[in-house]
Amino acid sequence: MPLANPVRQADAAGPGPDRAVTDPISLVTDLIADAEKEPDSDGIQAVVVAVAGGRAKSRQIAAAPAMQLAVLTDGRPQAPRVIGDLAIELRKAGALTLSPPACAECGKHLRTLQRRGQDWY
Repeated sequence: MPLANPVRQADAAGPGPDRAVTDPISLVTDLIADAEKEPDSDGIQAVVVAVAGGRAKSRQIAAAPAMQLAVLTDGRPQAPRVIGDLAIELRKAGALTLSPPACAECGKHLRTLQRRGQDWY
């Protein structure tokens, strides 16, 4: 169920919407570092920067974990593709708490990602 404004939802979770817009890389790094012990914050930030690319993509990443960190811990296929890509790269970097994306049909953890509609396969 998509939220009308996921950046605004960040208010209820703690970090303000301004940080998701002004410093999305740091916001995502902090949220992931709170849930994940490996890799360290610098390693997490390196992965986030590598996956995030430009400003719009980094804000999209910041909006998803800010509205619900469970997006990265349960592997549900309803998250944006960039979140699936981030989860895969974090797992490659040694993250153990975060779940890789899961197939929408069978639930198998995926090492690569394809989207069909809103689901991962």
